[in-house]
Amino acid sequence: MFKEYQDYKKKLSYYHRMINLMSWDLRAKAPENSRENKYEAIEFFGNEIFKLETDPKFGELLYKLNDSSDDLNDAQKLSIKRDLKGYERFINVPGTFEAQYNTMQAKCEATWARAKAENDYASFAPALAKNIEMTKERMGYIFPGKDTYDALLDLWDYGLKTEDLDRIFKGVKDGIAPFIDDIKGKEVKKTKCDELTASPETMEKVQNFLLDYIGFDFKRGTTGDSPHALSSVIDPHDVRITNRLYGRHPLEVCLSAIHEGGHALYQQNVDPSYIGLAPNDLIYSDIHESMSRFMENTLARNVEFWLPVYDDLCNIWPEFKGVEPDDLNRFLNRWACSEVRTEADEMTYCMHIILRYEIELMMFRGNVSVNELSDIFSDKMKQYLGVTPKDQAHGILQDMHWSSVFYGYFPSYLLGSIYDGMYLEKMTDDLGDVKKLLLNKEMPKINNWLNKNIRSHGSLYDAPTLIKNLTGKEVSSDAMIRYFASKRGMQI
Repeated sequence: MFKEYQDYKKKLSYYHRMINLMSWDLRAKAPENSRENKYEAIEFFGNEIFKLETDPKFGELLYKLNDSSDDLNDAQKLSIKRDLKGYERFINVPGTFEAQYNTMQAKCEATWARAKAENDYASFAPALAKNIEMTKERMGYIFPGKDTYDALLDLWDYGLKTEDLDRIFKGVKDGIAPFIDDIKGKEVKKTKCDELTASPETMEKVQNFLLDYIGFDFKRGTTGDSPHALSSVIDPHDVRITNRLYGRHPLEVCLSAIHEGGHALYQQNVDPSYIGLAPNDLIYSDIHESMSRFMENTLARNVEFWLPVYDDLCNIWPEFKGVEPDDLNRFLNRWACSEVRTEADEMTYCMHIILRYEIELMMFRGNVSVNELSDIFSDKMKQYLGVTPKDQAHGILQDMHWSSVFYGYFPSYLLGSIYDGMYLEKMTDDLGDVKKLLLNKEMPKINNWLNKNIRSHGSLYDAPTLIKNLTGKEVSSDAMIRYFASKRGMQI
């Protein structure tokens, strides 16, 4: 009977693969005139997936397996449990609505990309309004009678509720308030690194070198260019990264590549015995973000990460020659209140996430019109960070998440940083000074620790369970605040 289930899931995976491929293509390489056909194809395959996943025969098979699961291993039991949970959630969603929802998402992404390029929120607002309304309707089908935002958090399976996030994020706001007061309104101290330049062609080479250095397997992955950096899983042996190689500081391009590489490394290092089973589906976005942010911030913001590969980088990137370690260290670790989330330092980044979380609560719990959101966004930026976005492209339009119906996802970034503080303290206990490991070019040792303790498990455990198993502690921002405090002296 489990073989019948596996065959059914394999068929589903083929449909998912087609959608994943077309979605990546739309974000990275698709010709403009090919888009409408791809939207139609995505709607078709999405509808087929939905019919298969909500077919009563599939539900009957799941109930039978769930009732006689004694002979199944833990990963197999989890697979049945998750699919049954999904079946019971989505059985009430009309198939035609789900197909339209998938198409709306793809079109909304394209509308956002044009609006951002043209600095025109007004052209995006109607699509966003439809997006929000359809998301509310969808949540009503999946979680009848439940608060919409709590329902959205449930879809991301954090193992945490809104009240948990409120408590944890309050601890973050209180903990970093003195650090933000240190820098709010102060001029950013420039370094020679600010003057670095590089062509997109050079940055592609640098990006690929850094990805290889941190362990990305190019035999099971590739890269592309897009307005917004992201990683996409086509299938277990095809993990793709896109990055914006132009129009921003080259070191920001590097950090973005390392961030997305962290996502990809998580997928590439799941225990291969889980392929085709639930743990290989990395549904816990907070753990996913902890893996990307650990690589980007906990590791790559140390000058010790860069020194062992300095000569290699200079050979690829001539402009990098002459960069002094002290300048690089200050550039990577300086704090400054800035307008763009993806270019923010790791400390002020926390407030970028909290303000977006608060706006999402307003979207789904308040009576806020989409026409007000741009001003609300700018007002919160001024309130929390003392800066006002210079235009809408650098304000409300800077992120693709809402166009992609990734509501409830923003908290995962901050949760990831919180977990990273706890990982770092545990890794230091187990392996010693991480900066020394980096200086000695021991990335494989670091990756082995991450693989053993986190990546290999895939999504076998949610974050609170994973953290408890690894550290013996409950989720807390204390370790992250200690990490930031250790860097406070660099801001002088």
